[in-house]
Formats: sequence, structure tokens, C-alpha cells
Amino acid sequence: MSETNKIELHRLSKLISDLQMSIFLGGGVSAATTSMLVKALADAQGQLVGVERSEEREQREFERKHEQEVATAAIAAAEREAALSLSEKQEFASFLQCEFFTKTMFDRLDRFYTNTWDRLSDDGKAEMSHRVWEGVRRGEYQFNELPGAVKEREAQRLYEVLRHEEGRDQNLRQIEPQDRNDFKDAWEGQRRDAAFKILARPSFTENVSLRSEAVKSESVTLNSPSEVSKVLNHIAAAPSPESNAKVSHAAGEADLKPDDLLLTNLTPPLPQLKGNAASTKALGD
Repeated sequence: MSETNKIELHRLSKLISDLQMSIFLGGGVSAATTSMLVKALADAQGQLVGVERSEEREQREFERKHEQEVATAAIAAAEREAALSLSEKQEFASFLQCEFFTKTMFDRLDRFYTNTWDRLSDDGKAEMSHRVWEGVRRGEYQFNELPGAVKEREAQRLYEVLRHEEGRDQNLRQIEPQDRNDFKDAWEGQRRDAAFKILARPSFTENVSLRSEAVKSESVTLNSPSEVSKVLNHIAAAPSPESNAKVSHAAGEADLKPDDLLLTNLTPPLPQLKGNAASTKALGD
């Protein structure tokens, strides 16, 4: 709420309260005075309704603009994934609309990690990792409850990061040494189920893939598929990965604009979403 509206709402609320009290105590010394007080009260109440409606309109416009910003950033991130097909970019961009994943998304995530994840760039993989771990942090699921393909690839990715890049990331350095060593030992010993359970420990949840940057909307809350139906119906046309070509804007290709995202018919439909859209650059960022 804007500061101006806050001040006006406070003023009108106090005025209405004072007028109601004056009328309750008997109004003025004459019927005419009482009538004036009643009219003033009605006017003040009407002004209050007007301010509240104005605030609602401003909020809706604010959220609409933020949804466009989130969708535009998701499109840009998807377009950078040159190894993905058109439909895979669409699926990836739809994932970027979520701040975190939920159990209702497990079937989609399993297919994506099985068929597409390996061809994501490092940044694209970081985007997915952030949402996977954010779902754990939000209590949607435990790491070891994730679909098999998701657990396998995320655990392998984290293992490689802990081996080679741990020193660069202050958050990963906060993982309990015993937890870190237990995970490495289990993974190197091919004890996958044990490794997945170890990754469900709090020190991993609290320190892996924390920060989000590229795709974000700090004020928009997406609570249902209907609110996310304005996501995207198209991803900018790009050559298939088999052509090994870069994304171009040749004749016949359509440039995606933010307004193109304000459409319906995303297939498959998004599940229930909560929170703000976000992304991350690296596992511990």
C-alpha cells in the first residue's frame, strides 16, 4: 500500500469513528446538525470505499507488471538453453515460474530429469536445483522422497560441487563436516539410498542452493494454476538441437514479447503453485 493511501485511510477511518461517536452521543444541538453529521459520515464512508478500491486496482496492476517481469526472465533463461527443443524450452520456462517444487510436480520432474536435464547448461541446472532444494526447505517433501531421476542427478551434481568447488561457496562450507563426509563416503561406495537419506539432513537443507537472482518477483504470490495461466503459450522459435544451430530470428520465427506470456493453454497444465518465482546461479548461491 502506498504511503499516500495509508495516510488517507487512517484519516478517513478516524473521521468515520469520530462522526459515529458524535451521532451516537446525540448529534448536534438540532436536527439539522445531526443530519449534517449523518451526511458527513456517509460521505466519509464513500471516500473510504473509493480509496480501498483504488488500492486494489494499484495492487492488481503492480502484480500484473511483476508477473510480466517474471515471465520475461523465464523466457530469456529458456532461450539460452540452446540444446533444448521448442517443447523442452516451454517445459523448462514453466518450471522457472515456480519458486519451489511440490509433490504434485513429481511426474513432470521425473520425465524432465530423465529426458532433458542432462542437456541443460550449468546455469539451467542451477535453476532447477534451487527449486528442488527450496521445496525441501518449505517442507513440501524430504530429499529422499524425490523421484529417482531427480535424486540421482541432484546428488551427483552436489557431489561434484563438493569435490571441486566447495571452497568457493560460503554456504556449502556450513554443511556439517560429518554430514559432508557421510554423503561422500556413501556416494563413492555406490550406496545410493543411504546417500539420499543423508542429503535429507538439516545441514544440507539449510545450505544448498540458497540464493535466487535471475528470475524473481519480490511481491507477486502465485497461489493457483489460474493465476499462472498467464505464463506462456509459446517459447521463441529456435532450431532443434539436432541442427546444432544457435537460436536465431530468421524469417518465419516469432519473437517472444512479455505480452505473449499473457495467454492461456499451457500444456501440460501447471500444478498448484505457491510463492514467488526465483532462480539461482550456483548450487550454494
